[in-house]
Amino acid sequence: MNEPKKKTVLVVLNNFVHDTATGLWIACFLLGFEINRRWSSNFDLIPEIEKFLFTTSLIALLIIGLTGIIRRKTYTSYLYGVELETKRKTLLIIKHILFAFITLGGTWLLYRWSHP
Repeated sequence: MNEPKKKTVLVVLNNFVHDTATGLWIACFLLGFEINRRWSSNFDLIPEIEKFLFTTSLIALLIIGLTGIIRRKTYTSYLYGVELETKRKTLLIIKHILFAFITLGGTWLLYRWSHP
């Protein structure tokens, strides 16, 4: 496989892992929320499940961060034009700031649920 093609495959794989880890974090949060809302006092196993979800969410955040750094380093402009590309980058920054607040709040809730 030639070098540019290999790099493209690695970038696509990195982006897939980044998005999958994001989905994993969201799944951990939603499951933790439902467990806490519906069944937190009904089963002895719930605290262990909540700790597992919290740990898994931290691993997902680590993966998101590492692959996000790689994603940023390998980012290329897709030739949308200078004006559109500037707007696109601004929207990406806003999206990631918003997601950072959501993720911090959700991780804090997962921590509280798993460490009563």
